[in-house]
Amino acid sequence: MKEILLNDLPSLVRNKSAVSECARRDRWQSVAYRTAEVSGRMLLAGEEMFPDAVELEPGVRGWHRVYVCLAGIGGQSKVEISLSGGRYKTTLRPSHTECVGGYWAWAAYEWAEEALFVTADLTGASLFINKPKAIEAPFTSAILFVRLVPMTDAEVKEYLRSGAGNSIFYHFDDDYYSRCDYASAREYAGRVQMLEHGSGCALVNEISFDTCDPDYDEEMPSYVVSHKINRAYAKYLRSQWEVKRAVADAAHALGMEVYAGCRMEMGDFFLPYTESVYNDGLVDLFPQYRCKARTGEEIAALSYAYPQVRAMAVDKLLNGMGDLFDGVSLFFHRGVHAAFEKPVADRVKELYGIDAARLPFADERLHGVLCGFMTQFLRELRAALDARSPQKRIKINAVVYFDVQSSKYFGCDVETWAKEGLIDSVSQGLMKHYEVLDGCLGADGLIDLQKYAEKKGKEPVLRRYYGDDEQTVVSGLHDFMRIAEQYGIEFFAALPWENKPYEYHLAFAKALYEAGACKFICWNANHIAERLPVLAAVKRAGEKEKLFGEQPPLRRLHRVLAVGGRDISEFNPNWRG
Repeated sequence: MKEILLNDLPSLVRNKSAVSECARRDRWQSVAYRTAEVSGRMLLAGEEMFPDAVELEPGVRGWHRVYVCLAGIGGQSKVEISLSGGRYKTTLRPSHTECVGGYWAWAAYEWAEEALFVTADLTGASLFINKPKAIEAPFTSAILFVRLVPMTDAEVKEYLRSGAGNSIFYHFDDDYYSRCDYASAREYAGRVQMLEHGSGCALVNEISFDTCDPDYDEEMPSYVVSHKINRAYAKYLRSQWEVKRAVADAAHALGMEVYAGCRMEMGDFFLPYTESVYNDGLVDLFPQYRCKARTGEEIAALSYAYPQVRAMAVDKLLNGMGDLFDGVSLFFHRGVHAAFEKPVADRVKELYGIDAARLPFADERLHGVLCGFMTQFLRELRAALDARSPQKRIKINAVVYFDVQSSKYFGCDVETWAKEGLIDSVSQGLMKHYEVLDGCLGADGLIDLQKYAEKKGKEPVLRRYYGDDEQTVVSGLHDFMRIAEQYGIEFFAALPWENKPYEYHLAFAKALYEAGACKFICWNANHIAERLPVLAAVKRAGEKEKLFGEQPPLRRLHRVLAVGGRDISEFNPNWRG
């Protein structure tokens, strides 16, 4: 069966009046292009062009693989695409087309990227193309062509049984919901549908700490009601709840469990520039429970060393879950949860007769106490979840640092949590905290607080490390895998961020398998789902045999030689430099 190349897209648009030969604000522009392989006319909506969606009729029957070719015209480029027949729209963008082969192009649109969009029965189907209405930097929408590859019955059968490995824990970042890209709640489910046949066992739906189910309680919690932005904020949360329900329903339809993902730092992320949408002003409402730095300054986060803060955290989690979620995913890799406040200082003094502020986080005397408070929180949360759902266990997934030991330095004792049955799984985060104490330590290994204060005035002492390099992630696997096997929990090793090429993801996944990992967490899958080759790499990572077998490349790059009748094969005068 011969593939079909739709390289003159304007001619396939049903509503011809929606397309113009010249640039118009409310029309798609028909623009000629030429590559070494394909010539034709693309559909283009420039930065200041906001046309209505257009419908294309492929006019074919049966199952096909549908490939789309996108050009990175301008600094940003993305296209909203959907297929009729029960599928929602989703946004796509080219991945890594500005720097190809180690050198930078004059402009992003000198390379066009072709990759698999969807596999489906196209009988009677239409393809809808739209320019997203996202609120961000100016961007364009440019789609060069669509390639339809017919499938044999055997290929269809193989596709339908693919991606059932249940080996990938997908994470959706909260910015997917807060950017308000789509017009209605159900349209947000399109990004979830892109994960089909992707070996997904679960989707963690990251939400703000206090997102509330409007059906769970007539009133917001008392400490939220007293905050000055409660009325407007409650309206925002209720609108977000509709989106999260649509996303959860779509994930359940794909056979995945759905987790409420919560950043566990009881802190304020945005002040003084914007009102916080994470803590409802708790730092201001309860200053008596704030964390403290070694040198006594207050930190804008509440401490889990106080039972009142642990109770608030439990309440906020229960209030945020509603009836949507099969579990909670607790993100402990994004902040400080307890430090040198009075309960910590008193406990260290009681046990060891020493000033807690002089102990490095790596000292077992300090992090043992911090772990004690955080483990107590897990006990209280586990009890509350069991009381709320006595018939069905609500699962807990803990997200910690690259490795078990450094996670303990900041209160995350994964082994104790697993041993006591407090958690059901642990995920490897791609962040890590560490201290730089050069010049601050005495011969006894304790911190000289005066030297520490002087050092802190010149440079950060407590630092955060972002890393998705193979060596760092693999180095932390052994202890996680031992704990998972010994105590019967699941462990999800971290795949890279979305800003890596698909080849990097494939090599990374192979290294994780070779190190003994068999399940993975895909961070920021909502962004990865926009980048088709990277998404395909993650899906391939979920099927070990395919990953290590012979497989075709996950994208084709087409060097664009001419646009709009202008040759750019040698030099591009519009390089936006």
